[in-house]
Amino acid sequence: MAERGQAGGVRAWIHFWHDVVGVDPHLFAYLVATAETLVALGLVLGAFSNVTNLIGGLLAFVIWPTAEGFGGPCTVDAMARSSPEPASRPAHDLFTGPSSGCRIPHTMARGGWRPSDRRGTNRTEGQANGAKARRVAEQQRRQALRRRATRRRRAIRALGAAVAALVVVGAGLLVLESRAAPQQRARAETALLSGTAVAARAAGCGPVRDVGSYQPTGEDRAHVTALPPLSSYPSRPPASGPHFAAPLGGGVYASPPSLGEAIHSLEHGAVDIWVSPSLSPAALRPLVAAFAGADHVLIAPYDYPGPGGTLPAGARVALVAWQHVQFCARPSIAVARAFVGAYRYEGADPGAYRGDAPELGAPI
Repeated sequence: MAERGQAGGVRAWIHFWHDVVGVDPHLFAYLVATAETLVALGLVLGAFSNVTNLIGGLLAFVIWPTAEGFGGPCTVDAMARSSPEPASRPAHDLFTGPSSGCRIPHTMARGGWRPSDRRGTNRTEGQANGAKARRVAEQQRRQALRRRATRRRRAIRALGAAVAALVVVGAGLLVLESRAAPQQRARAETALLSGTAVAARAAGCGPVRDVGSYQPTGEDRAHVTALPPLSSYPSRPPASGPHFAAPLGGGVYASPPSLGEAIHSLEHGAVDIWVSPSLSPAALRPLVAAFAGADHVLIAPYDYPGPGGTLPAGARVALVAWQHVQFCARPSIAVARAFVGAYRYEGADPGAYRGDAPELGAPI
């Protein structure tokens, strides 16, 4: 309503005219429309200028400022907004149209109708429409957010299901592989031993012998600065027993290396391939090609002074691991690979190791 937010005197003035209009709203509308029409004719024709100015001033002060609330907001109260307009429109609307300040809708309130500003009504309706549009936009925004959240949850669930499926499949494959690995290794060992047996017979190789510990046993891993007589070791070449403090590095040696260091390498899970100095280069070449650069494997001639300093009669190759020895009359790549595969410790496949070295995997 126009009097909302106004001073007390302005509210009283507006109420006065409200009561006047309430006596006969239609008659008052026609009178105002007639007065406005006369003012318009007088201004256009230039006649009765004094009267025209007087009537125009009265209308300007009484009607338009009153409806406008003397500059205050022109609003429609809840009853006016909820009441329908009558079927017939008054002469005031017909004569003045939308250009006359505040539109006077014919709403019933307090026993009659009261003027209201068209601009205020339009503004109120615009505000209502804007608020409705904002509510619709907010609902659409929330629906879009909910849809995105739903899609995100579905994507996360699908991703989680895929990851879980991959984990289950991977675990199953690992279990199957872990169960199949011993069987595959057993089949491979069987095939290798079968082939190795043929190769061993062809190369004149004896079986792998467990030569036991050096006596006394307490000296089997003793570090010394000078080796005892080679004849005191359980086997020649030695497979365990007193040795030097440093191990011998892997590789191919053209001349006899430090025997005390070579024994120490056995303690770390290495394999020493000793060959007779009488072995021809042509016979040695395939063996060197097969193991050159191999980790924890050394190839060297066995030729040291004193008893036990040469290979046993008839043996030209000795495959030596910690407390294990195999002699061959001729080099055999298959036999050497089988021996190294069983008695050289390899961290990548610790299950394949079958030896007894006490310091497995230590560097040499």
